Amino acid sequence: MAQLQDAVGLTMNNLEIDIAESVVDRADLIVVDGPLRGHRRIDNAVGYIKTHQVAYLPDSVASVVADLPAGCRTPIFITTTSWTRYSWYLRLPCTKSYSWAGIVRLEASNKLSVSEVVKLADQISLTLPKYASQPHKDPRAPQNLYPIGGLEKELRRRLGDPYFIYRELRKMVRN
Repeated sequence: MAQLQDAVGLTMNNLEIDIAESVVDRADLIVVDGPLRGHRRIDNAVGYIKTHQVAYLPDSVASVVADLPAGCRTPIFITTTSWTRYSWYLRLPCTKSYSWAGIVRLEASNKLSVSEVVKLADQISLTLPKYASQPHKDPRAPQNLYPIGGLEKELRRRLGDPYFIYRELRKMVRN
């Protein structure tokens, strides 16, 4: 089952890259779900990370993130793991039930100039809060943006009965 999940994940990632590349000339801003990975060669693409599994800032400045008002972002910083990119945090509008409520991390290509990244960060900080979901519509609010939630709903509808699909996939794996 893990091999099937990995294959589906890789196929989805490659499809996302193909779609982002196909619209790059017609889009001022491309938001990709999760880290940039292969999208880092697309200048106007921004990686949208909803969960925080790694601390990218030292404790001495991490409080800046916790103190962000809704719609505001942190200064831009460089993130280096297996590759280097620009990054910043943004708080989406929400009820602040804990210090990092509504916080998302965003990424941009390190091939951009600092001024290009600042412009991109400012643009995304003005745009994303308008699409933040509400808890009564989506339990993953505000990070699961309305367009993403709508797309997920439509894709689930098109897929049909999930139990039927699961049974068929299990049959295929056994054969």
